[in-house]
Amino acid sequence: MANMVPARFKRVAEAFDEAALTIKSRPPCGSSGSEHSAAAAESLTDVDFSGLVNSFMWEGRVEWADDGGRDDEGPPEDENYCDDVVEAKDALEKLLRYEDGGNGVRQRRLFEDVDMARRQESGDLSSPEFKRRLMARLRGQGWDAGLCKTRWEKKEGCPNKGDYEYIDVNMNGERFIIEVDLRRELEIVRPTSGYSSLLELFPDVYAGKTEELKKIVRIMSNEIKRSMRKMGIHVPPWRRHSYMQAKWFSSYKRTTNGISAANHKEASFSTTSTSSRRVGFSPRPEISFKCREVFGMRNNGFRVGNLAAALSGG
Repeated sequence: MANMVPARFKRVAEAFDEAALTIKSRPPCGSSGSEHSAAAAESLTDVDFSGLVNSFMWEGRVEWADDGGRDDEGPPEDENYCDDVVEAKDALEKLLRYEDGGNGVRQRRLFEDVDMARRQESGDLSSPEFKRRLMARLRGQGWDAGLCKTRWEKKEGCPNKGDYEYIDVNMNGERFIIEVDLRRELEIVRPTSGYSSLLELFPDVYAGKTEELKKIVRIMSNEIKRSMRKMGIHVPPWRRHSYMQAKWFSSYKRTTNGISAANHKEASFSTTSTSSRRVGFSPRPEISFKCREVFGMRNNGFRVGNLAAALSGG
């Protein structure tokens, strides 16, 4: 029993380490725009990380499978581990490579424009404000860019509802997803050398088709599971395939506004509160309430009382 306590404490500590990584890469965000879903738009809330950690702590030796069911975790898959990493590396290199001709040329140009815009902006790469400014820059360069916010409900395989924000670009009938730090979204605690080598393949900027990103997420979620099992760590909910699929491929709202609704209201309030004058109207003359001085002066220079001035018609 005494030996179980340190082991459980270690698991809890690792869970919070993973939660810290997720919180760093996913700050609270807000957005408005058109709904891209059959479901009605609802109020969006941030991920309940305490719930994620709790579900991770108490699930025991059982983990959620990608199809929503559950399977026994079993022993770490040491056999042919290196071969699987090599195959995963080959597949990722193909998915991260741009095609020659056609959309491949435009995709490379998009990548270059995103990379340049990223370097021109400052701030936290994962913050909603940074992503919105980056989207506005891309639109200024002629790209059909938008800021998308996904949302998902609590279900099997996704123990908590949540939301996520990213940039997309529509080009020749295809949708490209933009991530300025995709590597951070895939980081885990205590990665194996094989998994670290896969992370090194990702460029600073990702600009790829939706179907390509789906394949990347599938590969990396499998390798996350393999790496963490090898290190004797349970896979937390926020690094499972179903959760990462929900981040990029759930129903979403898309906006092209360069200023968020909250900032727009704040700017409007600041403008109206600093000046009450309206364009096209001259200011009204001030009304003096110093009755004694106004009514108490005569043209001859003598001061008389207010009552006398009123009686004399002055």
